[in-house]
Amino acid sequence: MIDHKDLKKNARKQIYENRYFLLIMFLALSIETSGAGIFPTLYIFALSAATTSLLMIKLVFRIIIIFVISFSVSNIVYLIRDSVYLEMAKSKLALKVDVVPEKIESLWLLGLFGGWILFAKIILYILFFPAAIIKWLEYSQTYFILADNPKIGIKKAMLMSQKITEGHKKDLALLFLSFIGWFILTLSSFGIVLIYLIPYIRLTFANAYLLLKEEAIKNGKIDGGVLALPAKKTLGE
Repeated sequence: MIDHKDLKKNARKQIYENRYFLLIMFLALSIETSGAGIFPTLYIFALSAATTSLLMIKLVFRIIIIFVISFSVSNIVYLIRDSVYLEMAKSKLALKVDVVPEKIESLWLLGLFGGWILFAKIILYILFFPAAIIKWLEYSQTYFILADNPKIGIKKAMLMSQKITEGHKKDLALLFLSFIGWFILTLSSFGIVLIYLIPYIRLTFANAYLLLKEEAIKNGKIDGGVLALPAKKTLGE
């Protein structure tokens, strides 16, 4: 059973320790919200550029290209983002800004292909809504695993995510739902709260991943040599 209160308390502490870093990262990686920002903007541009002589097929093709580019960039950023948050969850010290270029250099290709593979997997279950949610929860640790050890590869990371989440999918779903009040507050603040909410959620889930990984290694579900445990650290530290 995941202790939601301890995970969120630890995430708040890590946000405070890295508050300046997180502000810089939020500004630098604001493209993180490209799925809700870049795509509609480019979509509007595509429509405005259309003329009466432009065939519908050309417009559809343009929109598809824009979506592919936007989605690809988003997934690269999501992996880099989760990698940084995982480093925060592991470390007792505030991170330095130079960690971001290092993450970009080592993880961008995994983020590109990993996002599309995850998308393809989930879309197969989309006709069966409950199954889609279950699959989303099963694969929810994939980016953290890739961030932990990029050499594992996308396919193995997805399999390990399934093993790590065994018996904890309900816990993860409840953990996500525990932020519902924050999502409502975000809508009423015109998105300003996202500056705090995104790190809060991802750091909470990074800490959850570390606990799930530790349990999975102890229970023999995954190889401890592949995903080594971080130095011992209590949630209250």
